[in-house]
Amino acid sequence: MTTTSSFARGSHPSDERALLTHATIEAWKQGIVSGDWDAVSDVLAEDVAYHNPASLEPYVGKSALVTVLRTVFNIFQDFEYLREFSGESDYVLEFRARIGDAQLFGVDIIELNEHGLIVNLMVMIRPADVVGTLSAEAARRIGAAGAAAE
Repeated sequence: MTTTSSFARGSHPSDERALLTHATIEAWKQGIVSGDWDAVSDVLAEDVAYHNPASLEPYVGKSALVTVLRTVFNIFQDFEYLREFSGESDYVLEFRARIGDAQLFGVDIIELNEHGLIVNLMVMIRPADVVGTLSAEAARRIGAAGAAAE
């Protein structure tokens, strides 16, 4: 991701970092909500780590994360971001969605690098039974897609 600074003389480097971070998060949210997986991929570092709610071991890599996101967002219904909290290079985005009749709430905990790319994503979802349903359905769909590709 390349940025061009338009700051006046005397601006602080952390101001530029904050704008870069904000631009990344806005692109992430827009891509997620619209299903624009190329736009989502553009804000991910190549070695991004994805910590999903059903496993302690992260997935590593941009393509692995995009595959999981595509699958999960084909399962989610009525997804929307509710609130956000931020630091200099970290964001927390609260969301809600449905899977069938089950309502879920969650957060994306996002860490960005000095280039404004997402290097770490931890997703936490509640309630626990919905996490199990989501995990099983996502695994089934990814497994079926892998078998179809062979």
